[in-house]
Amino acid sequence: MSEFLRAEIGASASRYQDEDTYLVAMRKFVLNIANNPEGYLDSWNLIDEIDPDEFGTQAHKLANDILAVSKTPLDKRGPADE
Repeated sequence: MSEFLRAEIGASASRYQDEDTYLVAMRKFVLNIANNPEGYLDSWNLIDEIDPDEFGTQAHKLANDILAVSKTPLDKRGPADE
């Protein structure tokens, strides 16, 4: 994933009142990118540096990972490094 996408996802957290709302919004955001990776990469002038097909594949995987977290009960979620 690009540093730009990581930064956008992280910076967005403060706009949501709870984790579940945030996860739903981020999954939608990431799926939009996954379905149009060229547009996202072009908006950051990264189209020549990052393969759009690979980026789209990674974004789909990230969207699936977000879905898995959102399906996990809140009390079973832990820090990302555990």
